[in-house]
Amino acid sequence: MFKLSDMPDEFAARICKKLVAKIAEKEEEQEAVLLRRMFFVVGHIAVCQVRMQGFHRKMFFIHGTFLLQLNHLDVSTLGELKRRSALRELKAEKDKSSKNKRKSKRRTSSLNSPKQGNPPRASSIGGNPEDDDMGCVGAEADDAEAEFIRNVCEKEVVSGENVLSMFVPMIREVCLYPENYPDPSLRSSASLALAKFMLVSSEFCDENLQLFFTVLERSLEPTIRANLIIAAGDLSFRYPNPLEPWTPRMYACLRDDAPLVRSNTITVLTHLILNDMIKVKGQISDMALCIVDEQEKIANMAKLFFTELARKGNSLYNVMPDIVSRLSDPEAGVDEERFRDIMKYIISLIDKDKHLESLVEKLCHRFHVTTTERQWRDLAFCLSIFNYNEKAAKKFMDNYGCFTDKLHEDSVYEAVCTILTGCKKLPRQELKQGVEEVMVKIEEARAKCVEDHTAGTRARQFKKPTLVPNNGNGNANANAGAKRRSSRRSRRKTRSSVEESSEDEEEEKENVREQQDVDMFDED
Repeated sequence: MFKLSDMPDEFAARICKKLVAKIAEKEEEQEAVLLRRMFFVVGHIAVCQVRMQGFHRKMFFIHGTFLLQLNHLDVSTLGELKRRSALRELKAEKDKSSKNKRKSKRRTSSLNSPKQGNPPRASSIGGNPEDDDMGCVGAEADDAEAEFIRNVCEKEVVSGENVLSMFVPMIREVCLYPENYPDPSLRSSASLALAKFMLVSSEFCDENLQLFFTVLERSLEPTIRANLIIAAGDLSFRYPNPLEPWTPRMYACLRDDAPLVRSNTITVLTHLILNDMIKVKGQISDMALCIVDEQEKIANMAKLFFTELARKGNSLYNVMPDIVSRLSDPEAGVDEERFRDIMKYIISLIDKDKHLESLVEKLCHRFHVTTTERQWRDLAFCLSIFNYNEKAAKKFMDNYGCFTDKLHEDSVYEAVCTILTGCKKLPRQELKQGVEEVMVKIEEARAKCVEDHTAGTRARQFKKPTLVPNNGNGNANANAGAKRRSSRRSRRKTRSSVEESSEDEEEEKENVREQQDVDMFDED
């Protein structure tokens, strides 16, 4: 329709009006089906009317009337504008060449003529100044045409008084109050129509991002969540800056219960990250968690992603410390066995000696900021699976003080011994001597650390309060408490009575002294 018709927008408007008329005529039972079809149609129209140049080759899901409008403005309208501009430029070049030929003939005839006193004209030497700007005309014309199409997308497709803008309140109503619309297919069509409308206009996208991600998080149907995460990828590709703050919401879908949602999410994020559309952040640990996913397909996709990421310069090296820190956090809920499987695969992708040496130092320093034995074990395990060269071994030995106070943990001690044993096999003799010296210090620190840990454990046990055992009598502890309270009251009473008696004695002594003074005065 959009390729064959001269006025496809008017034809699409007539289709939408007929659909609305049918909805008004049909019974309430068939209203949901017609609404579903209408949402699909209007969404398809909008996208096809405003598809940007080259964007259609990289989008994931767009497939509707919305797609027709998007394709119409880009492929048809913008293409026609560029074709006409090219024709104008071609004609200008032909005129310029013919003009230059005429000038060349005139110059030749003037040289051959006997009159040679006249100086050459500026136009014959420097040419026409307007010809120098011809190279800039094509680029400027393309920019102007693209800006015109962009303004049409922003102002005249899904906003203003356009036919498609009349359907926006209906789409938002279904997305805002899904409990009022029990048909899941209707909710799915409405959510997709919303996403397609957002692809048209950046202003409309900004206004509805909160609603979009709310539906993505709270929808009960896995199909809706799976569709919207793909739509989120398209929005990130089209509007990277407005979507950047919402990236954590996209990563959160990697922990969705539905395999379809997780699969679509890892596909979208792989596409965006490897094409530098979004930045690699700490949430990439959720991608690493997919390496041990129950679904083999998802696990293979995650492994492929990290393999490709390792080839992109320092990308994997930069996020390695964050992956280790986040996955070893007790709040992440990743058991040790799965953590070790993940790190074995990711660390095996670190093939540069410079990265290896730096990671050894960074993981050693991370012992200072960890507080749980689980984190110590995880860090020690990661250090134990590196392939150590001489420089990495020296880095490890120089930073052994970072974990000497954690050696009471058997797993940490065993991992350190394994690393030092491997470093001892390196060929350099000076390094072997350094390893032996460090091993002696490690044994001493281990003995001291175990002793301190044991003493601390005993002290904590000694400080715990002892409760009166309940030997079949439920009021034993209560009676003991009552006795303690009564004894404290009696001690307070005794203390107060003693203080009162001492005060009476002092008062009596004072009275005696006053009487003696009076008697002495009378005798005088």
